[in-house]
Amino acid sequence: MDISSEAYVIGFTMGNSEFTGKVTKALFRFSAKWLYPDGYRFTETDISEYDRGFVYGCSLKTKNIHKKSWTEHNISTKLSVIREKLGINIINTKVERLDNGVA
Repeated sequence: MDISSEAYVIGFTMGNSEFTGKVTKALFRFSAKWLYPDGYRFTETDISEYDRGFVYGCSLKTKNIHKKSWTEHNISTKLSVIREKLGINIINTKVERLDNGVA
């Protein structure tokens, strides 16, 4: 996975968490851009992907998927089935901004 994709996934996961606030988001963005070692450091494009993922994660009705127990799914469960259960529409990832101003 390239850094830009990783940035989106991290943003999605953090945005989906009810425990991630504006300060945590700002600290992560700063750390990823300025403190990460070379080869892992986020560019402006990566930060934009992180922000897109964050907004999309916030927009889902199902929250805190990082705490979800995955024991109800087995290895043969199709990813499309899991996405449907969680309300993740892979095509609808271009969410601009939430009304609550978190993003």
